[in-house]
Amino acid sequence: MIVPATDTTPEFRIHFQGANILNAAMDSLEIGAVSDDGTVSLPPLGGAGLFTISGTSAGCGAVSKQGDRLAARAKGLGHTTQLICDGNFTPDIPFLPDDNRRDTVAAALESAWSARNENHDPLRDESCIELQTEAPWRCDVPSYVLANHITESPIFVRMDLGDPTISNNYINNGYTEAEFATGVRDGLISASQGTGIEQPMAIPAIFAPACRRHVALFSRAGFFETSMTDELGVEQTLNDAIDLYARGLPVALIDTIPRSLSSCGN
Repeated sequence: MIVPATDTTPEFRIHFQGANILNAAMDSLEIGAVSDDGTVSLPPLGGAGLFTISGTSAGCGAVSKQGDRLAARAKGLGHTTQLICDGNFTPDIPFLPDDNRRDTVAAALESAWSARNENHDPLRDESCIELQTEAPWRCDVPSYVLANHITESPIFVRMDLGDPTISNNYINNGYTEAEFATGVRDGLISASQGTGIEQPMAIPAIFAPACRRHVALFSRAGFFETSMTDELGVEQTLNDAIDLYARGLPVALIDTIPRSLSSCGN
């Protein structure tokens, strides 16, 4: 994609190579990655390990598009896999109030999908593209893909009901913070019940506090200090919840509106 020059900036090009970068990384790992200076090397990827694919914010969107593809490749090498998606589970269209605002959001999503097709023809989740023929633009909506089309690996979703970054577009389109939180919460509850279009390997694991924090995987406060009270009255941090998920145990920690289950740390 060429970005034209302006009075203050030169012309420049943007190369969208996400899938190629991921494939090159996997190629390198399969043969045994070596650092640029040759001082650090890794053994070839293979055997019976646990292969984790994670992403925060836009990286969570990448997990929704590339997660199944990468998980299938890792499983072919003998690994078990887990996907972790942090901070990008928007209210999917059916979970928004049925009014003109929803039509506006849907039109914006479809327009963005068309622009991506024109600019860089991205790879998307293959089964979503195959099955979602009426509204293929929904395959660009991470919350829709994560809840309906991840079939090659278990998936863990962490999303804050009050995410200030993700909610911004919805607030600008006339939604209240409570409407945004309700849409996210209803979508997460549906995902945690395994109601998706395709049969997942395991019911999606969910950790959904209400602490107005965008991402948490790289935040001490979000990962170790934010907790949620489970049905037995035990406080579980994100670290605890991911550990339960990695051991194959169910996780469905979703706060209420207004907040009653989250302790938000610092």
